[in-house]
Order: sequence, then structure tokens, then C-alpha cells
Amino acid sequence: MTEEYYIRSPEAETARGPYDVEKLVTLAEAGQVSPETLYYDDELEAWVALGANAELRDQVFPQRKSLTLRQRAKEETDSDEDDERPEVSVSEMLAAAEGTTEETRYVKERERWAHRTAALSAPALGILLLASAATFIYPSWKTIEGIFSGEGDIPALLLQQPHLILGGFDLVAGVLMILAATEIFPLIRFRAMLGGGYLTVLYLADFVHGDTNGLYLAAGSALFGVGVFACTLTLNFRVMVTSVAAATAGIVAFAFFGNLLPIFFGD
Repeated sequence: MTEEYYIRSPEAETARGPYDVEKLVTLAEAGQVSPETLYYDDELEAWVALGANAELRDQVFPQRKSLTLRQRAKEETDSDEDDERPEVSVSEMLAAAEGTTEETRYVKERERWAHRTAALSAPALGILLLASAATFIYPSWKTIEGIFSGEGDIPALLLQQPHLILGGFDLVAGVLMILAATEIFPLIRFRAMLGGGYLTVLYLADFVHGDTNGLYLAAGSALFGVGVFACTLTLNFRVMVTSVAAATAGIVAFAFFGNLLPIFFGD
């Protein structure tokens, strides 16, 4: 049976283990165990330094060259003299694997920003979609009252108010986004393309026929659609913020020229 040992540093009050000899060798190579490290000797019933046990010391700290990695020489040379090459210690290798060195820290930093972007994009999309729902549903409130009162043919009423259908979808999708249900990202992308494209063409046609607000409504629809679509795709924080800003500008423009301006000026 492989013998195992409990160890602790001289100043520590708690022990670690049990570890077999192979594990102790690994810890020693990583600089986490030294000859001064104490182990519990069952025979002596006392804590003893690893270096005091000659047999165990030779097993854990064998006399051999340190594990190093040498950089490949840029070009071969016929010189008999050994070149001085920088060496990488085991502790430096472990630090590189954990992403805590200067050379690898940027990888961890990029991962952290990607996680932040993913965590913020869902609630940001939820707020945008809820704002869009309010913008689309408000002008169709009388239609909604007619639906609930049972007046008229419901499918016909909905077909006459396509904005209401988009508003209803945005309301449900916005709530799901607040709840971080990112599984519906494909549906939101489809809504962004369909709604943005349909409304952009619709209001451009109104502008061509003399509605001066049509151009602003078309631009707002396009901005909102592109911003929402990009926000569902990117894990780049700057791109996400830019997409949210574009979608926000789009829905604000749509709400102002589509709802507020007619109320204030009767246009």
C-alpha cells in the first residue's frame, strides 16, 4: 500500500493531505513544498521536517537539473560555446497556465470582458424591446380595447394594425430578455430584420408621398433593427455598447416622430 503523508508549513496550524510521494514531488517542483515543510510521522507521533528524513528527502527532492524550457535559437551556430538562453521555471509555467503573467494576462482580460458583455446584453435588449413595445402599442390602444370588448373581427383588426403585432412580440421578448432567456436570440434577430426592413420601406414610401416625418421614422426603424441585431451577435463590449446606443437612438426617434410629435402638433 502506498504510504501517504499529511504536511503543513512550520508556521501553519492546519495540515494538508494526505499526499503520496508522487504528489509531494509535484508540489516540490512547483515550489509549494520545501525540506523545511513538516510531515506527520506515525511512528514518532510528531511533526518532522521532510529534510530530516533522508529516505523521504531523496525521494521528494532528487538531485537533478531543474525542469526548464529553452527558447529555440533563431539560427544554428557552429560555436562550441554554450549560449546563454533564458529559462522558464515550473512556477512561471503554472503562472502562464493560470493567465497571471504579463504575456498571458490579456487573454484572461478578454475573457472577463466577454463575460461582462454577455451579462449586460440581455437586460439591455430587454429594456430596448420593452421601450419598442410601448412605442408600438400606444397608438393602437383603441384597437386593443376593441379586441378585449369583442367588437369586430380580431384577425382583421390585427392585420389593420401590424404595429400592434410587433409591439406584442416585443413585449413578450422584452420580458424574456429581462429574465435572461437568451435562447430566443434567433427570434429577436428575425424580428429585427423583418420589423426593421418592413418599417423602413413603409416609412420611406410615406416620405416619397409627401410625409416629412417618414424619413425620420424610416431612419429610426433602421437604426433600431440594426442595433438590436448586432447586440445579439457580439461579445465585444465596445460593439455591444455602440449597438445599444444605435438602437436607443432609433427607438427614441421613432417614439418622438411617430407618437409625441402628432400629440403636440396634431400632425
